Formats: sequence, structure tokens, C-alpha cells
Amino acid sequence: MHTEETSGGYLQFDVKGDIFGLEYTLNAGVRYVRTDQASTGYNSGTLVDIERNYEDWLPALNIAIFPTSNVVVRGAIADVITRPSLANLTPGGSVDGYRYRVDYGNPQLQPFRATSFDLAFEWYFARSAIFSVALFAKDITGFPVSQTVVDTYASTGLPQSLFAPGSPAVSNPEGQLWAINTTVNGGNATLKGMEVSLQSPFTFLPGMWSRFGGIVNVTLVKSQADYIMTPPSTTFTATGVATAPSQSFSTTLYGLSKRAVNATLYYEDGRFSTRASAGYRSGFVDTGSSNGNVFEGYNSTLTIDASMRYKLTDWIELSLEGINLTDTFRDRYVDQATNRAFENNHFGRTLLAGLRFAL
Repeated sequence: MHTEETSGGYLQFDVKGDIFGLEYTLNAGVRYVRTDQASTGYNSGTLVDIERNYEDWLPALNIAIFPTSNVVVRGAIADVITRPSLANLTPGGSVDGYRYRVDYGNPQLQPFRATSFDLAFEWYFARSAIFSVALFAKDITGFPVSQTVVDTYASTGLPQSLFAPGSPAVSNPEGQLWAINTTVNGGNATLKGMEVSLQSPFTFLPGMWSRFGGIVNVTLVKSQADYIMTPPSTTFTATGVATAPSQSFSTTLYGLSKRAVNATLYYEDGRFSTRASAGYRSGFVDTGSSNGNVFEGYNSTLTIDASMRYKLTDWIELSLEGINLTDTFRDRYVDQATNRAFENNHFGRTLLAGLRFAL
């Protein structure tokens, strides 16, 4: 069981005016947050209670400058936090005194903190149309990662009363090294990238073609993070625990692709509307691995979706939607260096038909 209470306050200033003949708006301030947490869990049948608290001061600055009536330049700097998931904060788990293995949560896990920088150019060149270029960067510290280390039982801080009676660890708790699995605050990470977006109805075309429109966005991201993992080993303990020391390996942030492209073509009139969308995402690492494998994740995917809507009357509408029309599989690999096949997930196509009444 886990409870979490947050309390705080903020101070903010809003300003607008002219600078060097350019209109601008600005807001700046700081937020104070205190987090109180209490975690309860069973570890090998013993109830463990942990309480703790932490505080954060989070300043932020946002500014928008208007060179013309349809152009906006925006900038922002802010300190932000992301709290760890509640599942990772449990002190519960298990101690296996037969295999010399410990699995447990980390109630002392800190949130990961970042300083974010954003700069964007927006041009509203027509009605319902925009062209924008956004640059962003983040300096991240202490992001949580799953980690398996080979160390002594004493390093966990857990009591020996958690050993099962009759297990070898009762008489010889440090008879061999332990495999210790938990979540820890990792090292630092950096992220920077660019997003380019274009959205416009085709009002410059004649007749029915003017009811078409398009949306395109491209995101390019470069990130680097260091994760502690156990590499392949040629030596093992009596219970099969690899004895190779943990090492730091560098890759992209978990769950983050280097490239993503989305494009949509749509048609809309007073009664009928339809759209088709294509989405591409390059491969990404989503977790560490085990058994001597270093990282695992997914290879690139391309999916196509489409939908149609038709109003029979002002209060009855029919709809048809297709998801993953290309029947794309999701290819998962293990060990980033060799990209060995691990899973080939097949979700199939999804077709949805609907009838909506407006009363």
C-alpha cells in the first residue's frame, strides 16, 4: 500500500508590453512543492513500513514576442519533476535464501528532475493554418531505472530475519554474492530535438478540392542516457548468478525514438468528412535486459489509419474507422548490439462502425 500527499504554492507575475517596438507577453514565477509518502509492503512475509518526504522549488519563465500580427516567437525555461510510479516505491518483495536472490522495490526512490528549454517559431499564414518550428532541450538527473547488481546481502540493508528457515543463507548469509533486483535513480541524461509542423486547408484550390486539407509533422530527437547493467559473463555462482561486475552502458532514453513522422490528409464539408493518416516511428530501446543481454526494444513501424463520418440528418451520424489497415506487426528485439529477434507481436486490423444520435 502506498499513500502520497502533495502540498505547495506558487508565485507568478504576468507582464505585457512593447520591447524594441515589438509586442510581448511574459509570465514568470516559482512553485514550491512538498511531497509526503508512506509505503507499506510485505517482504518475505514480514510487513515493512517506510515514511519519507522531499521538497522542490520549481522556477519557470515563459515569453512570447509578436513580430507581426500572424507571427509568434515563444521561449520558455523551467525546472520540472516527474515522480516515480507507485509500483516502484513499495518496500515489498522477496528474499530467496536458496538462490541468493533479492527482489524488492525502492521506497527511497527520488523523482527525476530536469531543466527544460524551449524555443518556437509559429506562422499563422492563413485561416486554420500554421507552420511552426520548435527546438527543445532537457537536462535530466536521476531518472529511475531497473537494475540488477551482484553484491553482498548486507548492501541491501534488509534484515536477516527475512531468510526462509532451512535455507543456506540462514547459516551463511554471505556464503556467495547475491543477485539484487530493484529500481534506482540512474545517472544523468540529455535530450535535444526539433519538431516541424505544417497544417493547412487547401482553400487555394477550386471547387470541391478546397474542402481538402493536410497536416504533417516531423520530430527529430537526439538523447543520451547511461544505464547500469550486467554484461555477458563467463563465470557464475553455484546458483547461476553471473559474477561479472555491473557496467555503465549508453543509449537513447527509454521509450524515445530518434525520428517520428505523421501525415494526415482530410476532407470536410457540412455533411461528410474523411481522413487518412500515416505514422512512422523509428526503433527505440524501452528497457534493460537480463541474462547478459544489453537493452531490448522495438524496431521501426509504419501504420496507416482511416476514418469516415456521414450525417444522415442533423441528429443522426454514421461513422466507420479503420486502425492499422496495413496489418503492421510490432517487431521486438533483445540485445541492442545484435538485434536478435525476441517477439513478433501481431495486433491485427481493427474496424469500428458507429451510429450516433444527438438529442
